[in-house]
Order: sequence, then C-alpha cells, then structure tokens
Amino acid sequence: MGTRGYYRRFVKDFSLIASPLYSLMKKRVDFDWTRECQEAFEELKQRLISGPILALPVNEGTYILDTDASDVGLGALLSQQQAQQERVIAYASRTTGKAKQKYETTRKEMLAVVNGLKQFRQYLLGRHFIIRTDHAALSWLRRTAERMPQLAKWLTFIEQFDY
Repeated sequence: MGTRGYYRRFVKDFSLIASPLYSLMKKRVDFDWTRECQEAFEELKQRLISGPILALPVNEGTYILDTDASDVGLGALLSQQQAQQERVIAYASRTTGKAKQKYETTRKEMLAVVNGLKQFRQYLLGRHFIIRTDHAALSWLRRTAERMPQLAKWLTFIEQFDY
C-alpha cells in the first residue's frame, strides 16, 4: 500500500477504492482477505498499470529513479517529467536472498539504487537524471575517504551514469 499510496494523486477516488485494503492494516484486526479486498486490489492494480498512470518515455524530460529497500526486497520506479507532470514509465522489484537480508540499512538502500540502475540502464545511461531515496546516508558515501570494498564497487558502477 505504501507505493500505491504515493501514486494516489494519479488515481481518482483512490481512498474509496483502497479502503478494504487499508482496513486490513488496522491494529487488532484479523487479516481476512475478502472478495472486496480482491476487487480493490485488482482495481488499483489496473489503474496503476494503465494510462494515464504509465506513460511511454519521450526524448525530452528528466528521468527520476525512486528506490527503496526493505528487509525482504528491493523496489525501483522510473518516472519522467513530461509537460510539467511526473509520469511513471516502469516499475521494478525483486526479493533479496538470506545473505542480503542481513545487510544493514545503508547497504540495502545502496543495493536498491544499484538494482534500479541495472533495471533501467537503457533509459538512464548517458542522460541527466535524479535519484530519489528515503535514506540520506547514501549521499555521505560519495564523500567518505574510507570506502568498504563492496560499497566502493557499487559507487564505481553508479558513477558510470551521467546524473
């Protein structure tokens, strides 16, 4: 619901459609996936993957890569500024294995950025773009003199992009 909530501004009557799903998230409520929940899920999914939510990329306009990580997965969203409006181009996500689930938060967030860049390389390579993440410590990594080998490798990968 978090990712969908971010795009509520693109979906008319989002909160009305999503109300059965939000009711599942309340404290002290048993998780009971009803027919109404399934219908709400399908309706939101359909609205998020069809126009005007998803757009085709155009030659002009800044790309924006949003990334996030959790204990079990990585997510990325590629959008583009088109006619003074941010339009979603594509979504990407993947689960992480047991070893990566043990990473500390900063390493997971960096992995999410690397994964997003790999997923959308064909759109981003050689272009100016913005990386948005909810983890401020990632900006510190570029300025630190002592880099851990894995993070240094990832930073080298990121720096090949012109952003």
